[in-house]
Amino acid sequence: MMRSATDDGPAHTSTQHKHRRPLFRTMHPLPDPDAQHSDLQQPAAIVLCGGQSRRMGVDKASVLIGGQTMLQRVTDRVAEVARPIVVVAAPGQKLPALSDHVVVVRDDYPDQGPLGGFLTGLSVLPQILSHDNPDATQVVLTSCDCPFINPAVIAALSTSLARQPGNFDCHVVHDDVRLQPLHAVYQLRVLSTVRRIFDTGRRSLQQLLKEVRVLSTAATDLSDLDPQLLFLQNMNTLEDLEAARRLLP
Repeated sequence: MMRSATDDGPAHTSTQHKHRRPLFRTMHPLPDPDAQHSDLQQPAAIVLCGGQSRRMGVDKASVLIGGQTMLQRVTDRVAEVARPIVVVAAPGQKLPALSDHVVVVRDDYPDQGPLGGFLTGLSVLPQILSHDNPDATQVVLTSCDCPFINPAVIAALSTSLARQPGNFDCHVVHDDVRLQPLHAVYQLRVLSTVRRIFDTGRRSLQQLLKEVRVLSTAATDLSDLDPQLLFLQNMNTLEDLEAARRLLP
């Protein structure tokens, strides 16, 4: 069974987080990304691909789906609405050929989970953005095992966040269980919070969401953009992969 992409941590059960700046709001309805996003600055993107893929048993980044490797598919879809794209890979990890708009960096904190990869990507983004998209203030965070990531969903999250940039630090999808930190758009300013949480040893994306100001949208409110909510599915096992392949031509 394909599962929604999550990070370890307690399930989200209420609309109020207990953190240092307790501000959590659900956005409904979302603005029309086509009508609102054209005059806004594109976000950058970070794609994590350095996980150990224990349950799948093979490197997720290089498995084939829909005629592409999973990493190629994810970066190509994200590139429709974000630039530049930073892929955070494990040291020594072999990657498939990627488009010119993708920058590959090696995880400074291997085997420390998605928060370490996010910290690595955020740390290098200012230098990369100085040459490409210097006015960007947001970054999309996802992973290479989300082959159905939806550009329209990303654009809608980014647009909503951009409409109130001083009020929220991120815009995150939540399903009926928890917030989904790998289906989210973050303000670049979260770097300092990510670094602080990582340095204190609380190395979880769910912990990050407890300490920043979160704007959230229910997955079901995105059904106009993705009727089957396929964007939530990620590939943890070979069975997940085979089920996803059956959904593609």
